[in-house]
Amino acid sequence: RYGGETGRQGQDRRPSYGGPVVQNQRHTCRASGRRTKMRKLPLLTSGIALCVATMASANDDLMTQMDDAKQWAIQTGDYANQRYSELDQINADNVGDLQVAWTFSTGVLRGHEGSPLVIGDTMYVHTPFPNIVYALDLANEGKIKWKYEP
Repeated sequence: RYGGETGRQGQDRRPSYGGPVVQNQRHTCRASGRRTKMRKLPLLTSGIALCVATMASANDDLMTQMDDAKQWAIQTGDYANQRYSELDQINADNVGDLQVAWTFSTGVLRGHEGSPLVIGDTMYVHTPFPNIVYALDLANEGKIKWKYEP
């Protein structure tokens, strides 16, 4: 059922829900009343394709880091969320011999909810509110490389 313009034969008809007047691949702009060709869909499709291509190339480096057992680039180690490391330097025979090498305090007494990330010789740690991010140098007893306070 159509409401609004009932029109004569060959004229545009406006649906009762107030949608756009469409005829012959043209779109009537409600604000100006002008008719324009429908070019938004190809533009939107091109924009989405560009975003997907950019995301894929940005993700390649992350995938490479996750394939390296010495890196812990995402919270769970991989997209399967297994939290498993192939490293075998610590095992059932020597775990009892471990000792604290150094400690780091964020100064926040509330619980920390996020896991640290380790990439190369840098450990990234964040605090709960006030959301401070630290980059720690693992080759230098956890010395702070930089600190970000939003």
